[in-house]
Amino acid sequence: MSDLFKKAISLGWGLTIVSKEKVEKVVDDLVKRGELALQSPKI
Repeated sequence: MSDLFKKAISLGWGLTIVSKEKVEKVVDDLVKRGELALQSPKI
């Protein structure tokens, strides 16, 4: 049971990392095409 739990946690982390990388790639592509502008936070 413990081994299954560890594998499930590892899978979850792996999916999280892959999803984050995909989101960053999409945002970078939108910025390059000019469809999204990066703005600095206004303080």
